Amino acid sequence: MKKNTYKKHIRHILLVFMLFIALVSCTNTTKVETFRVSGRVYLDWEDNSSVDSINDLSGVVVSLYEQVHCDSLTTQASDLYPFIGSVDGQDIFFDSAEHSQTTTTLTKADGTYELSGVESGTYNIVFSKTGWGDVYIYAIHVDGNTTIEQITMFPVIEVPSMVETEYTFKHNHTYIVAASTIFTNKCIFEGGSRIRIRPSAYIDFMGMVQFDGNNSFTYFINSSETKLAQNYRWEGLRFVHDNIIIEKVLIKGATTGISLMGANCTIKNSVFDQLTNGVYAPSDYSFIEYCTFSNIATRAVMYNQSSGSDTIKHGIKYSLFVSCHEGLRTQGQAVSITDNLFMGNSTGIFSFSGYHEIEHNVFDLNDTAIVIQGCTITIRQNEFYDNMYSNKLLPSYYTTSSTPIFRDNNFYQSSNYAIYISPHPLPGDIDATLNYWEHQDVSELLYDKYDNPQTTVAINYVPRSETPISSAGIRTPGRRG
Repeated sequence: MKKNTYKKHIRHILLVFMLFIALVSCTNTTKVETFRVSGRVYLDWEDNSSVDSINDLSGVVVSLYEQVHCDSLTTQASDLYPFIGSVDGQDIFFDSAEHSQTTTTLTKADGTYELSGVESGTYNIVFSKTGWGDVYIYAIHVDGNTTIEQITMFPVIEVPSMVETEYTFKHNHTYIVAASTIFTNKCIFEGGSRIRIRPSAYIDFMGMVQFDGNNSFTYFINSSETKLAQNYRWEGLRFVHDNIIIEKVLIKGATTGISLMGANCTIKNSVFDQLTNGVYAPSDYSFIEYCTFSNIATRAVMYNQSSGSDTIKHGIKYSLFVSCHEGLRTQGQAVSITDNLFMGNSTGIFSFSGYHEIEHNVFDLNDTAIVIQGCTITIRQNEFYDNMYSNKLLPSYYTTSSTPIFRDNNFYQSSNYAIYISPHPLPGDIDATLNYWEHQDVSELLYDKYDNPQTTVAINYVPRSETPISSAGIRTPGRRG
């Protein structure tokens, strides 16, 4: 009996040992492999002295960050229409002030550093030191030990409140605007510079400006010592000269990003994010193309002139408006709005007074795609998807009545309202013929005199197109099929 008990103990011990070996083996086979990211940082005083004259290069903070991901609406818009808006990437959406690092280290006296235990993946790396401009390296892919070549940091440059000579914002340099600043002469932006602006400060550009559209973005952002918050705003940028081209800028955290005070000005390939207002254009002839407006609390673009003729004086095209309170307010002189995407806004376009052309746009997931109030307007060859109100006509108390024409549009929605007329006098019935309606019972998508007797006009939608209008929607590669 004792002999059998002894054998049982031996078997139990052997079984436990084998389980232990199996567990260790399994653990070893699933162990995550990690790598080192290393390199060297230099500090350059730019005062004609050699960088070697700086004996101590220690104390630079080297921080590794996970890549950021766009919100779902921006991602969806980018997937459907990759050529609309400005290019999207880590250099636009990543700000170290808004994220926590994965790992961090400090440079040694000779400027070398090493981040160990880094798992395979793609990361952003930020180099920072008090008094020196941050350096960002985006989308570094790590699948082995990785060496980043020489990183050079430059001192932060404080911009004076009055600059009367030609001024250059250098590539990979950081500038601080501590108080409102006026540039009376030409400004050159080499691209890749960061202009950090403190609360309530603004910048006036009285002369010509020159942006490098082939280089990195120029960043106009909040000062580094304050994280972006709802109550934090710098005032904005005002461009006074005529015939300027503003290209490849990112503006974040301002009350009004850009005011175009001069005539015949253009903004292109730029990003406006987390602003109260994006662009204000009170002068004649302004053009906006390939821009992204996201998370704008009031209006992304505001045109504000007294009503003029039907001669087009403003144009906006190939731009993305996403998650804005009001994407575009057209007020006054004639505006052409073509080939844009309005997605997830409270109001996509508020078309108020004057003459406007709204053609070849896409509207999706907006509370109201287009508000029409007191204007002569052509709404043609657009695509409307899942909006609460695709078109809403409101009364106007001090301008002429609205007279919109809807022609050759594709209405894909199956609920809510494609055209809604609030009770107010109009000169006649609304012409909505020759459009494509995916929903068979179009009357369910309309609100006119048949729904409310106080609305005295009808929406005429017959004859209707039996097939989608092939030419409607955004005229660039990537349009929804």
